[in-house]
Amino acid sequence: MSIVKAIVEVHYFLPRMLELLCEGKIFYIDEGLSLSKCYFERLDLWEAPEIDF
Repeated sequence: MSIVKAIVEVHYFLPRMLELLCEGKIFYIDEGLSLSKCYFERLDLWEAPEIDF
């Protein structure tokens, strides 16, 4: 899977992942691993408001 495709998928799932984290829910996968794969340093793929959030 390409990084671009992975980030497109993260755009879809990230709001729900963050919501669950705020509720104290436990993921079936490690949150650190999941969030580390967001590639937030790729400013060409994330918009400024998304990075600020």
